[in-house]
Amino acid sequence: MNQKTRDKIAWGLAIVLAPILIYLVATSMKGARRAGTNSASSGEATEPSGPIVPLPLATRHTSLVPPSISPEMRSKQAKLADALPTCNPFSVAQRAASDAGLHNATAALHGIKVTGIVTQRGSTQRLVIINGKVLEQGELIDGWAVVRINRDDVVLDSGTKRMTVIAK
Repeated sequence: MNQKTRDKIAWGLAIVLAPILIYLVATSMKGARRAGTNSASSGEATEPSGPIVPLPLATRHTSLVPPSISPEMRSKQAKLADALPTCNPFSVAQRAASDAGLHNATAALHGIKVTGIVTQRGSTQRLVIINGKVLEQGELIDGWAVVRINRDDVVLDSGTKRMTVIAK
């Protein structure tokens, strides 16, 4: 079972079980309050007098903010919450994509832009296009040596740093 399938199962269970848990907590709190006021001395539990209605689920996390917070602070908190990333920290695919963005950002800081990788059929030799120049393994560009040319990325080395750049 891959990570994506596990994520779907986990979210499905969370969506199904959350309302049930909220309902159970709400009804047990109502029952505890009624038992405490009506028959605390006798120790008997009483039946609810009317239908038990579950509490509505919160549609946004900002609705859980206590009412004592000013509207300005509430709007600031909502903006901050909306700016937070909405990714699964346990997803391997999302982590790999964010790592690729990190590597390309590092390359951009050094003025390196890989625009293409060329492979000829029947040959193991690969060429890479960096900053508009066609290079092969072992050649230098702006103080960076092309160490390895893979199918989707290039490994560069400056002598003190090594980075992998994903081709765009």
